[in-house]
Amino acid sequence: MARAMHAMRLGEKRTALPRYAGDILRVKSVHKDPELYEALLAARYGDWKSVINQHYKDRPDRQVDDDPIPERVIHVLERKELDLQGLRDSIRGLPARDSANIEARLQTARNELQASLKVLWPEVLQAARFRSPLLVLDEAHHLKNSQTRLASLFSEESAEEAEMLSGAFRGRFERMLFLTATPFQLGHTELVNVLSRFKAVEWRTLPRSSAEQYDATLKDLSGSLDTAQQVATEFDRLWQRIPPELGPTASDDVSANQWWTQVKSTLGGKSSQLGAIVRGYRATEQGMQQAERLLKPWVIRHLRTRALPESDVLRRMRMVGRSVVPGLEGERDGIEVTADQLLPFLLAARAQSVAERLSRLQRERYLTFSEGLASSYEAFLETSRPDAPIEVDDAISHAVARDPLLQSYVERLKKVLPAPPSYGRHPKIEAVINRVVDLWALGEKVVVFCHYRRTGQALVRHLSAAVEKRLWADMAGRTGVPVAQAAAYAERFGGRFDPDSPMARFLAASVSRLLADQTSITEEEAQRLQEIIRRFVRSPIFVARYFNPAEDSSEALMEKALATADGSGLSLRQRLQAFVRFFASRDQAERQQYLNALERVQPGGRGERFTDGEDPEAAQSLLPNVRLANGATKQDARQRLMLSFNTPFFPDILIASSVLAEGVDLHLNCRHVIHHDLSWNPSDIEQRTGRVDRLGSKAEQVKKSVEVYLPFVAETQDEKQFKVVVDRERWFQVLMGEDYRLDDTSGESITTRIPLPATAGQELAFKLEV
Repeated sequence: MARAMHAMRLGEKRTALPRYAGDILRVKSVHKDPELYEALLAARYGDWKSVINQHYKDRPDRQVDDDPIPERVIHVLERKELDLQGLRDSIRGLPARDSANIEARLQTARNELQASLKVLWPEVLQAARFRSPLLVLDEAHHLKNSQTRLASLFSEESAEEAEMLSGAFRGRFERMLFLTATPFQLGHTELVNVLSRFKAVEWRTLPRSSAEQYDATLKDLSGSLDTAQQVATEFDRLWQRIPPELGPTASDDVSANQWWTQVKSTLGGKSSQLGAIVRGYRATEQGMQQAERLLKPWVIRHLRTRALPESDVLRRMRMVGRSVVPGLEGERDGIEVTADQLLPFLLAARAQSVAERLSRLQRERYLTFSEGLASSYEAFLETSRPDAPIEVDDAISHAVARDPLLQSYVERLKKVLPAPPSYGRHPKIEAVINRVVDLWALGEKVVVFCHYRRTGQALVRHLSAAVEKRLWADMAGRTGVPVAQAAAYAERFGGRFDPDSPMARFLAASVSRLLADQTSITEEEAQRLQEIIRRFVRSPIFVARYFNPAEDSSEALMEKALATADGSGLSLRQRLQAFVRFFASRDQAERQQYLNALERVQPGGRGERFTDGEDPEAAQSLLPNVRLANGATKQDARQRLMLSFNTPFFPDILIASSVLAEGVDLHLNCRHVIHHDLSWNPSDIEQRTGRVDRLGSKAEQVKKSVEVYLPFVAETQDEKQFKVVVDRERWFQVLMGEDYRLDDTSGESITTRIPLPATAGQELAFKLEV
């Protein structure tokens, strides 16, 4: 911007820019002093480090060790002819003074600057001609398509729109390390495409290697992967044709594994069909081992241990079907549909059979909306509307054919649904709510993933009501306060935390002791943390969970609350202490993000919080500790929810769609995840579970398993989808890059096949760990 502004006549805008720079660049929370921006605009790029450090001479935590602008970039900015017209045009649109709509104008300025810099930066990068010993690239699976801007950095064969980036990284790095959590979600050709980006390395610095040798290696690898995929696909095809009478006598894992051991040892016995299966298995095993040998020099896989570190406790405990129902933890069958709920599901099953027959005959996809019905009554009503798009965050677009007979079933189904006040009695909704409320009552945080937006909204609404009912009932049972007066007692007790009140002083002293050893936390940050903790502790929900409002204020009352343990055995004091340690370990920018997020979260009673994209009419009836994050939630609101969920504060229960399924940390205070709606792709479920199963997770701290719930409604489309997921999970690393875009019709054939035994899947999978 400094170079673009040179010789421009900007008048007031030039002097106003430092005042708005923090807002425009989205760094106001860290660098909000206009004097700093004014000094930077007046200085040479090479002097920016000294300008920043001089400005923060009394703030060592804000000083920088490296030059903010690399030397090679400075060289380009000062000497190369650049096309700055787009950036200059966006600068002319900057505001000169405050006004009623200043926020909207600043947002426009941000957008215009980002658009112009998106065009300018590739030109600078291309001209910088830098060198570096190492490139570490995360989410490397995005390199699979050579036509993207990212992939074009490594290749000269770029798409037209990425032309300016073409080959900008070629020969710049002596070593490259690519990281991805989902390498085998790629097709084998896509995996080779990702590996081919290594050709951009500086080969002259590598002993005993050359680009030509690597090209030959990739060709061999590609051919080997092609062969492995061909034999694996044929094995899959043969497996699908095994008749039930030749399969195991029971569907459990132990029976399936024993059956497979017997089939292998006898080479199929007298059955020619099972003999062909064994031969297909051996061919696949050989093909996978050959490909594995060629992959090993280039791909290292990290597998977490089945047990938590320094423990014999299983890292994950998977609970399926009706095990989500409290008291039925050992069950594995589906959630039962009670007699009074049965008719809609019977009609849905009948419509499903008609749709499958029409789909086979007409070679088109006929919808019955059975997935929506298995999710929630609200989702069914939304998905069955012929005049509106389906509001889902994980939707796959399909050409849909409608049929009068099917539509008649749908209309009849609508008529037999329960009345709206009873929608919370939906079999799966009710089971999930009961499980979540039980976990919450124990002091545990829970994240629930769902597919349909209407289901997410329904869960938040029903959960908020159920949590509130449980909150006051538990408080009344613990303290003797009448249920009808519990909320009023909690509200009045919260007033005891007003500044300079005794309980406020007791709390402040306790928090000060937690902060005492964290010397990296500044005085300003400590004050903000004190106020954040006070605001949450005085909220009716905290009061009802941790205090007896009928008792007199005392230090002992404060200590008793801090000693209250959750279901994992961690006291409130321990959770606050862990958060303070975590906060102190973060850099300055991340600390500010956490503080800002927690200051925005409203911990008070009903209606005392931001709606953040939720239904404004419903917001008044929701508790602030039950929150929703989906595609309709603003990006900055989702970020705040993610950050605050990762603390001991609100939200306690987070309902999320796929927008929080990747690249998000939700693990520091949560070890319970419920997949209310399944995905046809097992890697999606793995990604979502990975939000709470991470290094440093609560599960690792307390040495208790991550509890993963996969509920499904028995004898419905829901159970079929569960069977597909389990089957595809075992084929996942054998059929690389398999198209998982299945649906209620195309998944039908998989539900009737014999599942691949767990041992067979493990034996065929690539073994690339070190």
